Amino acid sequence: MFRSLLSFLFLGWSLSLFFNSVQADYAPFYNSEQYMKGDYGAYPRQRYLSAPKVIGPVANILTSIEADLSPSKYVMWAPVGPKLGAVHPMLLEAQTGTTVWQGPAHDFQGLNPTVQSCNGTEYITWHSGPGQIENHSAGKGYIYDKNYNLVWTVAAKGGKWVDCHELLLTPQCTAIFTTYDTTPHDLSHWNITEGYLMNSYFQEIDLATDELLFEWSAADHMDITDAIWQPETKHQGTGQARGFDFAHLNSVEKDRLGNYLLSMRHTSNVLYVSGSDGHVIWTLGGKRNDFTDLSQGDATNFAFQHHARWVDTELTKISIFDDRNSAEIFDQANNHTRGIIVEIDAAARTVRLDKAYYATHSIHSVRMGGMQVLQDSPQPGNVILGYGNEPVWTEYAPDGTVLFDIALGPVGAGRDSADNYRALKVNWTGEPSWSPSISSGPNAHYTFNATKQTFEILRQAEDGSFFPNTTAYFSWNGATDISYWVVLSSNTDTNMTVSSNFEARVPKTGFEMHYKMLYKTKFVRAIAVSDKDVIMGATAILELASGTITEDAFDYELAEAELSTHLSNSKKLINTIKDQLTGVKYTVQDHVSQIATQYPAAISAVGILAAVAVSGLVTMYLCCRSRRSRSYQIPLMTFERSSYRDVENAFEGSDSELDCLSPSFVKKSGQAPTIKVFDVDGSESSDGEDEDDFKVARGDRDTYDAQRSRAEDRAKQM
Repeated sequence: MFRSLLSFLFLGWSLSLFFNSVQADYAPFYNSEQYMKGDYGAYPRQRYLSAPKVIGPVANILTSIEADLSPSKYVMWAPVGPKLGAVHPMLLEAQTGTTVWQGPAHDFQGLNPTVQSCNGTEYITWHSGPGQIENHSAGKGYIYDKNYNLVWTVAAKGGKWVDCHELLLTPQCTAIFTTYDTTPHDLSHWNITEGYLMNSYFQEIDLATDELLFEWSAADHMDITDAIWQPETKHQGTGQARGFDFAHLNSVEKDRLGNYLLSMRHTSNVLYVSGSDGHVIWTLGGKRNDFTDLSQGDATNFAFQHHARWVDTELTKISIFDDRNSAEIFDQANNHTRGIIVEIDAAARTVRLDKAYYATHSIHSVRMGGMQVLQDSPQPGNVILGYGNEPVWTEYAPDGTVLFDIALGPVGAGRDSADNYRALKVNWTGEPSWSPSISSGPNAHYTFNATKQTFEILRQAEDGSFFPNTTAYFSWNGATDISYWVVLSSNTDTNMTVSSNFEARVPKTGFEMHYKMLYKTKFVRAIAVSDKDVIMGATAILELASGTITEDAFDYELAEAELSTHLSNSKKLINTIKDQLTGVKYTVQDHVSQIATQYPAAISAVGILAAVAVSGLVTMYLCCRSRRSRSYQIPLMTFERSSYRDVENAFEGSDSELDCLSPSFVKKSGQAPTIKVFDVDGSESSDGEDEDDFKVARGDRDTYDAQRSRAEDRAKQM
């Protein structure tokens, strides 16, 4: 029994390492009813001490079947709402909603961020502008590289503005975008004598030369009376600032043939347009539908749709986000938002519904929305739906099974919540041109600020006094490849190196990591390291107590060399552990099970849990009460018939480095094992007998054998 308790002691100690150093953001909720009722506001968010200008969402994960999900890592997000202030494009972790990057707000409004590529290079693109001019979205397109440098600013030609609905890059590095222009027009069909038409356009420009390559006008190729949307719906058509938005072009895609696929919201149809002269080749849906619907109308009855895209290179299948509603026109009988894939035979002019994915939570999208067909899922063809005016996105298996459902606010909160034009799953490698950030603060206790609807680190007590700065907080906005952070600390000066000032290895599990420092720590620096153990960047130097930041040169070459040595020594230590575990005959569980069988009253689940809890507390104290910038080797007694296989498993996946201590097992005979103190390079410290040393109680083999013998005798008598 003692050996089992000793094993629990070691396991508890190992867990204490994890909980002492692996700390991150406020965690997402899981199926929280309170969240969906709005108890945390219409758009719950969190603040970060090391990045005060960044404000990230706190998600509620409703469904997650990870094995079948697309492996794409991120989702682009741009929270839009009249109460949310200027819009920043954001890159979020796809499975948690955790912030990875918050981009700049070039203007008040921002929409439609995504990752696109041209000429073999990936970019983040989005639209930003002051809001509405003459009753339609106006602004410019912005294109950023992996270092988050602005590469191109896209402006419309002919005195127009770039509209927010589409900004598409082609492989040849041309940009296609929607735009509008309001001019006097004959609207006598609606009994308007002095009419104004808000006409939809798209333009294609060459990014390198800024040359206009193609422009298409809806009014030149469509009949404005095809509109399902009417001027009186929103009092349109009577003035320059209130032109009749008859078409409302909201997506454009150029295909391999050089033609364009367009989605027209206010005529509820999809157009296929010639890339040579702009004529309409065919129309799907709406009043001038060219196709026979082989699915009893289900392939062509979409309404107020968004985001039409070709699904296949053969140009036979189209995905469409079918809102089915608008805020002003609501179909009471058939209002359930869906994403659909339709299969067309352009020559025969027939269409059938291939697949339909209905929105979770019975969502009725009335604006925005997007659908994405993913080809990288385990079974190709997973689908992402983002619901526009509802802050939810869902990933479906090809057969319609909901694999992942996440909310970034309660459903049905109206304009108080965050709209998101399209939720698109992407991959991205971000290498910021700026350095990581660091800040000090109190222990990481979050509080909810109901007024701001944000979770924040509690910095002040009820009496207004500030809590002391005991913890270092660090982050790197936009860096995607951080595997872990190395924390350096000093009690004396700012000249810190890996070899002399190594404090901890903190795996990156969120946007902002934090680490509680030891008593009397004065200076702290954090180093970002990739999964290949390459140093990516280092923070400035933090004076913990005051929070003062000092910029100081960082010797990357020296740090790389010292980190390599440190990691090599750590791996050797772990290999030593594994070598000494070899040959152990059976596991701790086997031993506990055997004793429990003989004495069922002696061991209970409660007793084992209590042992784990007590050992965890004790070992956390032993681990961290006097640790300085060194790692401790804890020799534990190994018994001939005991196994520490579970402890070995605890080290699997740790990449051989431990955050706080590095244990090694050494066999002892007849004496208590003692603590040895090692410097970071692995050599035994000369002050190994100083006040930091302590001893671990051990089991004596003779005593153990005697106890076991007595137990066996009692068992025979039962």
